[in-house]
Amino acid sequence: MRIVHFSCHVKGGAGLAAMRLHKTMLFNNVNSVFYNKYYTDSKVNCFKVEPITPIDNSISIAKFISNKYNGFLNRIYNFYRFYVHSSMCAPYRLDTLLLKDDIVIIHWVSGFLDFKSFFKGLRKEQKVYFYIHDFYIISGRLHTLYDKERIKNNVINLFENQIYKTKIGYIKSLKNYKIIANSKFTYNVIKETRSFPLEKLETIYLGLPKSELTPINKINAKQELGYNKNDFLILISANDVDVPLKGIDRFLNILEYFQGHEKVKFITLGKVKMEFLKSRIHNFVTWDVFEKSKIFSSADVLLSTSYEETFGQTIIEAFACETPTIVYNGHSALSEIVAHNKTGFIANNTREVCYYIEQLIELPDLKEKLGSVAKETYLNKFTSENQFQLFMKIIENK
Repeated sequence: MRIVHFSCHVKGGAGLAAMRLHKTMLFNNVNSVFYNKYYTDSKVNCFKVEPITPIDNSISIAKFISNKYNGFLNRIYNFYRFYVHSSMCAPYRLDTLLLKDDIVIIHWVSGFLDFKSFFKGLRKEQKVYFYIHDFYIISGRLHTLYDKERIKNNVINLFENQIYKTKIGYIKSLKNYKIIANSKFTYNVIKETRSFPLEKLETIYLGLPKSELTPINKINAKQELGYNKNDFLILISANDVDVPLKGIDRFLNILEYFQGHEKVKFITLGKVKMEFLKSRIHNFVTWDVFEKSKIFSSADVLLSTSYEETFGQTIIEAFACETPTIVYNGHSALSEIVAHNKTGFIANNTREVCYYIEQLIELPDLKEKLGSVAKETYLNKFTSENQFQLFMKIIENK
C-alpha cells in the first residue's frame, strides 16, 4: 500500500498541515509520498511536480491559458480581490504519478489539481480522500464564507453553481471516496450543502507532532528575543496580518487601545505589508522549529482576530508551548479549538478581548494555569500521532 499526498505547498497553513501528516506516516513506517508545486526533498519522499508542456501533452499550454473558465476566474479575482479562490484548471497531470493501488489524499490543491484530466485518469475504484482545509475548494465557491455578503452578483453566482455541479460530479463519480473535514465547523458547512451522503463525511482534527515544538521558560525566551522579562508579548496568529479576512479592523482597534501601555508588545510570524504597522508589530520570519518554539513560548498570549478559520494550527502550536489563546466567537472553528476559561478565552467583541488581555497582565497565575491546561489539551486531542491513528482507521475501514 502506498499513500500519495497532493498539496500545492509544503509551507503555509494547508501545506504545513499536509506535510506534518505525511511525515508522521513515514515515521510510522507507512509508504507515503508527497507531491507539490515548489519543493523537493527526497529524504522525506517529497517531490516537486513540473507543469506540462505542449510536447508531452495533447492540450497545449497556450490552449490552457486561454481557457474561458480560467480567464473569467482571473478577471473576477482581480476585481474582487478574494483572499483565496477555487480553481478547477491547472497545467499539471497528477494522475500520471499514480500507481494502480495507490491511496490518494488530496489536500489544498487550487491551481495544482486539474479536475478534468485527474478524474479521467483515475480508476473508479481508487481510494481518494479529500482532506478539507478550505471547504470551498470542493464546494465550487470562489471565496470564503466571510466574503459571501460582499459577492452578490448573479453572473458570478451562476458561474459558481456551474463549477459546483461539475466538481461534485467528478468527485461522486468515484466509488471509494471520502470527505475528511478538519473540524466540526468544516464538517457542518459541507453537510449543509447536502452534496454528499453522511457516510462519506468524517472529521479528523489537524495535528502537530509531539517532538516539533518544545516549551521554553517564558522569561528566557523573551530575553533571547531581545525583550525585557516584564514585557507582555501578544503573538498575532495570522499568516497575513493586514487583510480583512484575518480581522485587520479588529487588530487596529486593539492596537489603539494598548497604545499607551509600554510593556505590551505585539509580535507575529506572519507577513506585515502596511508600512505604518511595521513599527508597531515585530515580524519574525522563520520556519526553524527551535526558533518557533522560542517565539511561541515567549508569548504571554496568542491572539487571533480572524473572522473565519476552518481549524487554527497556530492555536495548537501555542498550546504545545503552554501559551493560552484569545479568539473571537463566530462562524469559525476557532471557538471549538479553544475552551473558554480553560485554555484561553472566547470573546464576543473587541472590548472583551482587551478585558481578557488585561486580566492576563494582572493575574500571572491565571496565565500559567491556562497555559498548563492548553498543553494538556494539545497532548490529548491535537497531536499528529492521534491524527494519524484516526486517519489509518478510516483507510483500513476499522
